[in-house]
Amino acid sequence: MGYANYTGYEPAGIQAVSATTTAAGITITAATAASATRTQPDYAIIFAESASVRWRDDGTDPTGAIGVPLPFGQYFYYDGRIDKIKFAANTGQDIIVWCSLYRAGN
Repeated sequence: MGYANYTGYEPAGIQAVSATTTAAGITITAATAASATRTQPDYAIIFAESASVRWRDDGTDPTGAIGVPLPFGQYFYYDGRIDKIKFAANTGQDIIVWCSLYRAGN
């Protein structure tokens, strides 16, 4: 996956998402919230650490067979609704997906 130049972004936290074939998403907490008016990060680098995963961000949970595949050991840049993205294992095994979160700088 390519490099993206997001120099206007500042770190907003890191989170490990664990799941099986039951979908799990990123939890937005006070630690990742910028302020009362901006409650979530704007951008994430997402890495499949322990196994291949599938993801969706359209409001429907991914399953082991349905969703965009993210191969084990790969990462991608996500610039969308952080609170909507969810992950599920391809094979029913436990997965860990690391999410490094960022928000647009002032």
